[in-house]
Amino acid sequence: MKGQWLGRFETTGAVGRDEGNLLIDIDEKDGVFHGYAVLQSDQGNLPLVFTKFITNDTAPTQTLT
Repeated sequence: MKGQWLGRFETTGAVGRDEGNLLIDIDEKDGVFHGYAVLQSDQGNLPLVFTKFITNDTAPTQTLT
């Protein structure tokens, strides 16, 4: 495992303000990084947001879209 980060997020958008917990996990395998991120809003009526990602290499700076 390259890293695991657990913290808080805060956002303001067109539909209002939200905050909650953020988890990011990154592993290195076969010369690339594999990872996922999970957002859990403090508002109990909203679903979890989950995404997976794979980078092109193990460069220390990455850009994902």
